[in-house]
Amino acid sequence: MIAYLKGNVQVIGADHIILDVNNVGYIVKMSGRGLASIEQESTLKILTYLHIREESYQIFGFINDIELELFKLLLCVNGVGPKGAMAILSHYSAEEVIKTIINEKTEFLSKVSGIGKKTAQRIIVELKDKISKLYKADSIQNFNNELDDVMDEVLNALVSLGYNQKDVQQLVFHAAKEIGQNMTVEKLLSSVLKKLAPSGR
Repeated sequence: MIAYLKGNVQVIGADHIILDVNNVGYIVKMSGRGLASIEQESTLKILTYLHIREESYQIFGFINDIELELFKLLLCVNGVGPKGAMAILSHYSAEEVIKTIINEKTEFLSKVSGIGKKTAQRIIVELKDKISKLYKADSIQNFNNELDDVMDEVLNALVSLGYNQKDVQQLVFHAAKEIGQNMTVEKLLSSVLKKLAPSGR
């Protein structure tokens, strides 16, 4: 098992990076939120999970322990594969996933592409106790989700304007990173629309 990789980021793709480790390029799948925190040509140490199937080996990368542990827990749920787990971690921050499961917010999980209501219910039933033991309720209350709420609101606004959520999600994350802590819905939406303008949409 590969615990982590450390190298230079050569490519940032739609759902992966190519990490040069001693002149070997590793394709590492990542969540949209993880990708948004990475800069090309930067040196990066990334936590990894090696998913082995008969026909392929895939490396999944995570920027912190909590995201990695949630990914592994989600894989334990029947009906949730790596693609579904990554979709959840792209749509919501790790902290939001924890609170969603503990508070049994099925409707939030079922908003994720590829995660139906039954699968969302199964995730909550199978993981609530495990997650409650790992992450105490009092510490969860301290998570700051204001910026995540702003990004979600902007994504919803873009979808209502006719954009495909998957197409613009990473653009929203990168724009949010550029704006920083002073981000508002108006600032973020304006920034994203300016970035989209040259595409002729």
